[in-house]
Order: sequence, then C-alpha cells, then structure tokens
Amino acid sequence: RDVVVHETTDPELVVAEFTYDGRHGDRTFRSANVQVLRVRDGLIVHSRDYHDYLKMAAARDGLDALAAQYTPLSVPPPTSPEVAVSAPAGSPRGVVERLLHGVTNGEGAALAGLYAEDCHVTHPFHPTAPALTSRDELRAHFAPERGARLRAHDLVTYQGTDPGLIVSEFRYVHRYGLFALSNLFVTHVRDGLITRSRDYGDHLALAAGTGTLAELLDAARAA
Repeated sequence: RDVVVHETTDPELVVAEFTYDGRHGDRTFRSANVQVLRVRDGLIVHSRDYHDYLKMAAARDGLDALAAQYTPLSVPPPTSPEVAVSAPAGSPRGVVERLLHGVTNGEGAALAGLYAEDCHVTHPFHPTAPALTSRDELRAHFAPERGARLRAHDLVTYQGTDPGLIVSEFRYVHRYGLFALSNLFVTHVRDGLITRSRDYGDHLALAAGTGTLAELLDAARAA
C-alpha cells in the first residue's frame, strides 16, 4: 500500500517507496520499505531493497535473533573517497553533499539552515523517532553532533524527473572502522532548501556500534 514510484533521469532506474501491512499470529504490523530498481526490457535486472526489519522482527518476537546478526559487526571498507562538497551550491546534490559533510564534521545545529522553516523530515525505520517539522526541532536533533565520529562514503545520487527530487544512497563509516551503516534519503529541495526528506537508515547497525542496541530493541518492542 501507499506505493510511490519516483522516476529518475536515468530511464532504466526507478525508486519505489511503499508500506507492507503484515500479520504474524494475532499481531499486525505496518512497515516501511524502499527499493532502487533497474528495469530493462520490462524486466528487473538489479534491485537494492531496504526494509524495516525492526518492525517485522518485533511482530514475530524475533528481535533478539535479529540483534545477534549485528554482533560482531562486519565493516566492508569504503569503495570511494569521503564525500566532498563539489556540486553547485543550492542544487539538490549540492545540498545533500553539504548536509553529509556538515554531519560528519560536527557542524551540529547549524545544519538546520539547510532546511526550509516549514519542513517535514522523518526516519521511517526508527521505531520512535518523531517527525521534525521546523528548524528549531532540527537544531535540537543535530545539536549533539552525533555524526562527528562518522565519515560519509560511497555516495550515489539519482536525480528525479521532478527537478527538486534527489535520492541518495551512501554509507556512514566510523572514522576508526568500528561500524558502518547504509542509508537512503528521499529528499525534496526547493530554492536551495530541503522541504521534505525521508531518511531511511540502518538504526540497528548504529545502535550496535554505539552501545545502545538494548535501548533500540526496547523501543521497538514498545512501539
């Protein structure tokens, strides 16, 4: 349900966001999903799938087994240099590059200036994260400088046929190689500012790498 397909300037590549409604025994759940699909001659030739494994595992009492897959963490090395700010300022890719560079260089609350005052930012794979709908809320979100020990690598962006839409895949890698996490952001940019963004991140890997996995699992059980 809630299927949204984003066409890109690459005629073979689409990004699909959708929701699963599921049931396990007497439990029901609703989970977010996003896929990057390459379609050629009417057939899918490549797909990268991002799913809300926390929500699905919680529904079947499988959180402990899921968490065990994140201990110990396996960290493939980056395949590209750290993300730099190289695209034109105010362009969709330029805004994403500026955001990732700022997160990983400890710019903290100042990053709220990359967003429109009336914005809407969500983290669909986190069980309790609220929507962020103002710069004040974003300042509070970024203030802890939580990304200062991370580095952004392997950035690939897909420009939507809607010129204000950009989809970004990248990895955050701990500066000492302790953990890494994959991310996909679906971001809308207008007049050089982010107006909407759905940030799909691997919160399990982040929690395992920062020693907060138990708290994340408790939040998933309670959600």
